[in-house]
Amino acid sequence: MSDTLNMLLDPAATQFETRDLMLVIGVCAPLCLGGMLVLWRLITRLGKAGGSITLESFLLGVPLALAALMLPDLLLYLVFRDAYTQNRSSFALPYGLLQVVITGSCIAALRLHPWELKGAPRREWTRLNLPAQAKTVGAWMLAVPVIICSMMLAVALARALGWPIEQQTVLTDLTRDKTALRVAGAYAMAALGVPLAEEFAFRLVLFGGLRGLIAGREEKGPAVALAFVLSIALFVFAHGVWRPEQFYLALPLTMLSILLTLVYQQTRSIWTCVMFHALHNSLVLTLQFTLTP
Repeated sequence: MSDTLNMLLDPAATQFETRDLMLVIGVCAPLCLGGMLVLWRLITRLGKAGGSITLESFLLGVPLALAALMLPDLLLYLVFRDAYTQNRSSFALPYGLLQVVITGSCIAALRLHPWELKGAPRREWTRLNLPAQAKTVGAWMLAVPVIICSMMLAVALARALGWPIEQQTVLTDLTRDKTALRVAGAYAMAALGVPLAEEFAFRLVLFGGLRGLIAGREEKGPAVALAFVLSIALFVFAHGVWRPEQFYLALPLTMLSILLTLVYQQTRSIWTCVMFHALHNSLVLTLQFTLTP
């Protein structure tokens, strides 16, 4: 396995000379910046900016979002106790399916609740816009090399600065066993359940709620930017980057979160960002399953 591929699949084991690290940084930094600018311009053409939800929906959405993120874990723990805590990756299939069912119910509850004032905007964020879905697939394909560059840049920077690096244990645990059932469980969890729950919680409820609360119906401006920053920061923080050995993940996670938030804002639909997130996670899993020993 080449050193470059190792940077993506097993960053903790990556060893580079200083000269090579500087080369990676010098090549990947402008590619990341330029790629993000191009993607920003393309995604903003997907539709009119929006995606705000009302205060009433935001207040109801917060506990629903917490349920979508935490309830599957809690239910599996209550049923299986020590067997679950000692080997959570073996429960990936029921976890993923539970998360789909629970999050789907939460989305329906938020979509159908009656507690909004008269004159509130229509809840259009569950509509399925097929042209937008197709364009989002194209945006994701263009985003893949940019996200790969961001990962390589992050690992190179961490190595150059002497920061510790630790591979995400959830990823290594999910892809350690390549039996058919475990592979199916990994995809059910990482490519179905997690994207649905996280996009509901972080894009629809958190960003949509903050956007409505801070910016109202404004399409752009400082208030919209603040909603972006707060929701993106919480998404990155929720993925464990407060730990020193996980600092290197801040850059790729931030870039991914920017793209997901932008897709949601411009399409005003949860399904486009869920699909983008699912494609991303599927690619990561596929690379781990097929390219690691």
